[in-house]
Amino acid sequence: MASRRIVGVPQTQVRICGDMVELLTETVSRRVSLQDFITHLKADQSANATLTPSGELPTGCRAWCKKGDTQQMWVIEEKPRKRTLLIDRQGNQGQEFGQKPYQLALPGVVWVVMAEGTELKEPICYFTTGWQGGQTPLFQVLLANVGDHGACCLGRFRSPTTQPMHQRIEQMIAHFWGAPFNVDLAWRVEAAEAAGFRYSEWAAAGAVEYVWKFLPSTPYTTLADCCTRLGFAGTL
Repeated sequence: MASRRIVGVPQTQVRICGDMVELLTETVSRRVSLQDFITHLKADQSANATLTPSGELPTGCRAWCKKGDTQQMWVIEEKPRKRTLLIDRQGNQGQEFGQKPYQLALPGVVWVVMAEGTELKEPICYFTTGWQGGQTPLFQVLLANVGDHGACCLGRFRSPTTQPMHQRIEQMIAHFWGAPFNVDLAWRVEAAEAAGFRYSEWAAAGAVEYVWKFLPSTPYTTLADCCTRLGFAGTL
């Protein structure tokens, strides 16, 4: 059993992360019993059921963090899988070919979802080669519905604020994958084509599997870096 730390006294420890070693100095600012914490959390949930976890987290949730009275963040991992995406097709001259479903083998995806009070913010997502905690590498999602820094276009998606947050987040992610993908963000198409993900091939084949070429994301390179820059340092 680990020794109990003294409240208010900094302690230094070594943490091994893969092939790196980190020297940490931590301070316990407050200590309460587990039962008191659970009692307080249940009271908080009763006061505002849509703001705090209802005992359930979104499917695939790897981390949850609350900052202050209103801000929350969830980190969600989706494993590699084949997905059927609905694509708005366009020719080289801009002519419309209509929508058609295509099956694509996608790598793992990491979602970072934030909320302010009961309002869900625009989520961000990244491709990844595998979960490594805070050192999980982040790569660009080469789809036209994902913009700069991983920001996702959700169109007209709205979710009832009366529903629990974990359900709203699951609905939001499902809506992203189920909504038509288009070429409004032309610069993303160019980046995708440069990486070997050619939108023009969609018009010629109904089921295409791509060997994804991972392009580093910007400005975040790891999940810990992303959380820190978003104001949730220490989440992972």
